Amino acid sequence: LTSGLSRVETCCACCRRLLMTDPCSVVGGVLYALNDVYFDSVGYFWAFCYFFATVVNALYIKYVFESLPHMGNWEKTYYNNLLALPVLLAMFLFGGDVVASVSAFSNISFGGLFVVLLSCVAGTAISLAGTMCRDLVSATSFNIAGNMNKFITVLLSIVVFGKVNTVSALSGLLVALCGGALYAFS
Repeated sequence: LTSGLSRVETCCACCRRLLMTDPCSVVGGVLYALNDVYFDSVGYFWAFCYFFATVVNALYIKYVFESLPHMGNWEKTYYNNLLALPVLLAMFLFGGDVVASVSAFSNISFGGLFVVLLSCVAGTAISLAGTMCRDLVSATSFNIAGNMNKFITVLLSIVVFGKVNTVSALSGLLVALCGGALYAFS
């Protein structure tokens, strides 16, 4: 009975925390979208699809990882990436010019090959870090941690690519990030 009450108390505390912080993140996201100088409805449709897939992925992968306590982080990373191969193969075969892609890869320079291999190492490191993080935090915390880097990404896109954002859009981004920070520290 005591453990059941403890679970209910934990659930209620989590719900209160979400009710305080999620509206802040949603309002910030809407404020950003309404003031985005590059607004494109098709782009935001795909952004919503990405959002939905990310939520499902975080919850499902957390469920699967918790049901496999005997697997190590490298094994989980390997299988998680292996599951992506059929999707990537389908995109490769049906999404573009296969002959041109094979030709371009067969004629790649040493520098180009180095960049491809470096991106593979970086992708594996990111995946392994994500797997290790998922073992230690909740699915919600994992998603929030993944989204907290967006401000730096936007700042770098301004510096590197010269992308211009309005003050209102950046304010919306800051409000959304504050929602994530409130969740993390509450």
